[in-house]
Amino acid sequence: MSKSKPPAFDAEAQRPHHKPPYSSSHSSLGDLVEKHQSRLQYTIVATARLCLLSLVIVTSLLFYFRYPFRPSPHMQQQTVAQAASVSNAIAGWHDRLQPYPGGTASFHPKRKDLAFVQFRSTPVQSEAFTAALFAPNVVVDARGTVSTLSKEDWQGLVDVAKRAVSDTPQTGEFRNQWRIKHERTSFPIDWLRVATASEGDDLKEVSVYGFDGIHEELEKPVGEITALPMELKEVFNLVGEARDGYKRGNEDLVIVQRVKSILPPAGSAA
Repeated sequence: MSKSKPPAFDAEAQRPHHKPPYSSSHSSLGDLVEKHQSRLQYTIVATARLCLLSLVIVTSLLFYFRYPFRPSPHMQQQTVAQAASVSNAIAGWHDRLQPYPGGTASFHPKRKDLAFVQFRSTPVQSEAFTAALFAPNVVVDARGTVSTLSKEDWQGLVDVAKRAVSDTPQTGEFRNQWRIKHERTSFPIDWLRVATASEGDDLKEVSVYGFDGIHEELEKPVGEITALPMELKEVFNLVGEARDGYKRGNEDLVIVQRVKSILPPAGSAA
């Protein structure tokens, strides 16, 4: 009887098998931690950028209000030169007037057509009429004469009048008055009332005491302004031409009264 041989030794089968050091659960946890770290880094970076942007904005605002922009002397000279160019272009407008079609007596002003009106107050005359402009090209001068202007002259006068009330600060005084320094008192007060879309039915006002086209130093500063603004010198010089040839007592009071009758009460606007 033959003996059975023992099974052959299988070294590979006898070698111990070891599990990998990390299971699938460990791998999932590692991925989660890595994603969390990435999100945290992104949040930190985004927050830092937002803080930096906020700091820049706040610093810029503080700098602006501490050191507000002021035009350089060169820019101011350019602005003055541009205004002088406009003034020179329409200066002498009163000499270029043309007769009103139908004659002065036929003119009946309407409030909706009013562009601006100007008066002068003196110790002798209170609110003496200086001029009024009406669309599309009509002017009534201090004599009460109704005439027509060229398109360029009419628009130029309207533009300087609007700049006078929109590009200068409010003084806080009655009728927004600016006072020029003089050695004596009892100077006239020129008073401009301008129709603007923002004011509705009211007229925006500005007035100047002691305007003579020469002196410009103010009795007291308006904010940091110590001299009459260019916009006011410009408008009162130009509109003042409407008084050329005027003599008290020779004006057409009927036409002047027609103009006054369409105006809203004095002082109804700032």
